[in-house]
Amino acid sequence: MKSCLFTEIQSAAKIKPAGYLEDVLANSERKGDYLVFTDEVYASLHAKYKSAARPWALDQRLVKLCQERLKICRDCNHSSENGFRCTLFKGGCCFGRWRANLGNQCPANPPKWLATTLEKRCAILEKPLHE
Repeated sequence: MKSCLFTEIQSAAKIKPAGYLEDVLANSERKGDYLVFTDEVYASLHAKYKSAARPWALDQRLVKLCQERLKICRDCNHSSENGFRCTLFKGGCCFGRWRANLGNQCPANPPKWLATTLEKRCAILEKPLHE
């Protein structure tokens, strides 16, 4: 037997194909906050929906862009912890997360890498990055 929180299934349904939630509910038993599945049903549902697109799946061109930003940071005189911290950064969270958001720019003056807009991001992802 397998079980999942109903709220987790609801959250997953937002990124799964149409009919996912109905399929899961039809093939499980509700016990309080949980949905319970037989092992066979769970395996079948998992196989059916595992290849559904995930919004957090990274495009390799975006990964390359973030790697380029990391290289720039590692070579910067404001860098600490091998490019994962910046002495200028006052954001209160991991600098790597700041750098990975294309809407942010380097905190140096002048910035060593620039913020980008959604339109520019799409254009960047359509073109190969320099190797």
